[in-house]
Amino acid sequence: MKLIILQNSGLKGNYQNIRKSNIVVKLFVNVNCIFLLSIKGMEQIRHKKFHLVVLASVVLVILNMFSVLFSSAVLAATIQDTPTTITKTQITTSGSAERPAIFSDKIIWQDYRNDITDIYMYNLSTSKEVQITTSGSAEAPVIYNDKIVWMDGRNGNFSLEKPDIYVYDLSTYKETRVTTNGSYSTSPAIYKDRIVWTNYSSSVQMYNLSTHQKSQISSSESMIFSPTIYGNIIAWEDFRVFREENAQVGSNTSDFSIHKKNPTRDICFYDLSTHKKIQITTDGSAAHPAIYEDRIV
Repeated sequence: MKLIILQNSGLKGNYQNIRKSNIVVKLFVNVNCIFLLSIKGMEQIRHKKFHLVVLASVVLVILNMFSVLFSSAVLAATIQDTPTTITKTQITTSGSAERPAIFSDKIIWQDYRNDITDIYMYNLSTSKEVQITTSGSAEAPVIYNDKIVWMDGRNGNFSLEKPDIYVYDLSTYKETRVTTNGSYSTSPAIYKDRIVWTNYSSSVQMYNLSTHQKSQISSSESMIFSPTIYGNIIAWEDFRVFREENAQVGSNTSDFSIHKKNPTRDICFYDLSTHKKIQITTDGSAAHPAIYEDRIV
């Protein structure tokens, strides 16, 4: 008599009947293992011994099930009881730091210290803080690799709500003014060598740091906010000031109705590879998009 154990066969159920040499043999099945009782020379073995072997197989199945359940419970309890270690490090002490951004070991932010607004950077590898701007009117910093981008009203445009876009190269220590037409350029974002921003909140503009080419990506009769870029995809919030709705006045259906106008916010994106613009939300309540690979949230 042989007792053969087949691990992880994937079969399920209580038992199955199989026939071999015209002899019926019971196949006991568990989720984790199968116990197959193969009998040769059935005529030489008494029924009592056969039933004892079958009973032993069933006991092994039950013990195995309890073992799996107990191991799972112990593992779950261990995971729950394992404390989470959180290390907190204070980077700034000015008490006026806002809008942080991070790339690799570099943290940047805008700081209102000394009653003016400038961009600062902290290097986690060297534990050193560096002041990036000295204009006193720099805001909304973003960073990718060794490029820091922000909007700046140093040219007198900020009081007229017409800031410009600037970029600072950490590898060359060089600052470059990206927009020079005195337009209302805000909300910059950067991915690799491409910088995007909104112009007068009515169009999305892009500047390529490699080719030094500037281009308009999209324009709208509505307002555009929060542009972001990843790869060839540029997404933004499209803010439409009015949408017409019918509103019932009174409880009587014969009462007249008026037009109610509500603003809407939806997310659109533009694919630089296909040159197509697509609106991806229609409920009128979507804002502040973010992109990673092929996902927009």
